[in-house]
Amino acid sequence: MTPSGKPGCFGRALVVLIFLWMVGVTVLAQLISWTGPIITGEEHPVSATLWQVGLTGTPLLLLAVLWRSPRERAIFWAWLLAAGYVLVLVPGRLFLPAQSQAMLWAQLALSLLFGAALWGATRRASIPGGANAVTLLAALAAAGWVALPWLALGALGSLLDTLLALALGLTAGLVFGRILAVTWLAALAAESRGRGWDLFTGGLTAAGMLLLAGSGLSFN
Repeated sequence: MTPSGKPGCFGRALVVLIFLWMVGVTVLAQLISWTGPIITGEEHPVSATLWQVGLTGTPLLLLAVLWRSPRERAIFWAWLLAAGYVLVLVPGRLFLPAQSQAMLWAQLALSLLFGAALWGATRRASIPGGANAVTLLAALAAAGWVALPWLALGALGSLLDTLLALALGLTAGLVFGRILAVTWLAALAAESRGRGWDLFTGGLTAAGMLLLAGSGLSFN
């Protein structure tokens, strides 16, 4: 749908263009974080992340507020909240690579704060379906099995490193799921455009969120 609320392809094209813009900006920010010490001898993770959030969050904020179609607006809100999550995690980039545990503690605390604020702001939101205890336990079990090879090889570091990383990943996953539920899934329940388009658009929405939120975790 277009800004006037009439059906059309412009909304779909705009979603794809914004997604590609986010990919380009995020990749550039990560390259600056990785290559800064090599090229200039200085690290710029904080400034690179702030530029990333600014360049992605500004158009998303405008579209989330001004766009009339509930379906596309929900996508823009999902990506905007993911960008906001990255912004909240910025203080974790102030730590040195040797301070990995301190960084994990900081990002875990910031993720819990963001999650609590998100939950409080959306506690009355109507969420279609919803996860039950069996689903959550199955997800935790799957995560444990996936982590076993790295744990056996010692690639996850000390036991505390492993527990902190798992706690941070679980918290980030809950934040991600909550954002997706109150934005895209709620809009999907109200307006479907066919199974094919719904799967494509839903996958694009989730991919954009993972791109942004994942870029804010760890050092870079």
